[in-house]
Formats: sequence, structure tokens, C-alpha cells
Amino acid sequence: MKKFIIVALCSVFSITLFGQTTLDSLNSKATYCEIVGKQGLFSKKLTINIDYGQETGSFWHSKDTRLKDENGDAIKFNSMIDVLNLMQQEGWDFVNTYVIGDAKDGYVYHWLLRRRIM
Repeated sequence: MKKFIIVALCSVFSITLFGQTTLDSLNSKATYCEIVGKQGLFSKKLTINIDYGQETGSFWHSKDTRLKDENGDAIKFNSMIDVLNLMQQEGWDFVNTYVIGDAKDGYVYHWLLRRRIM
């Protein structure tokens, strides 16, 4: 009888216990961006475009979405990991990636990143 009471109490208490709270379970929102990396024709450096969901312009007036330095020049990166390290310092987390092979542009790398908004 004593064992039955202990088992019953343990099962009742285990029902009311809660585990850890994760970021996914909070009422937090996230914002996403996509990094698109293209390798130059005669260069091993990558040109990076960032898509935050902004307007890209029209056919006549396209907006430049490349990452730029303080002087306004497009930054050339050694690899996609180089870009990921920079974005991680800015608070972005890696979500997913895929690569598309193109005869004209070579390989085009697409990386999806997420930043939590509390």
C-alpha cells in the first residue's frame, strides 16, 4: 500500500512540473534575411547581397543591396563563412542554406538567417 501511495504522488507531482522555457516557446517574433553570394567571373572573392525584404527598385532604377564598407564600396568576402561570422556578430542566427548552380553566374549561395525580437 505504501508503494502505491508513493507512485501515485510521484505521478501527480510529475504532471504539474514544467520543463525549461525555450526561445521558441516564448511569445517572441523573428525577422529574417537572406544572404545571396555570387563568385566573380575571374575572382575567388564573393559579392554578397542581403535581402531584408526591402524594395529592390524597378527595371529602370534598381537598388544596390550589396554589403558596403564605410566608404560605400562593396565588400568582397573570402567565403560565405566570412559573411556568416559578420552577421553573427550583428545578432543573426543561421537557419538554412542551399546552392544553385548557374551556367552564367557559376554557383549562387543562398543562406537564410533569423534574428529574434523580444
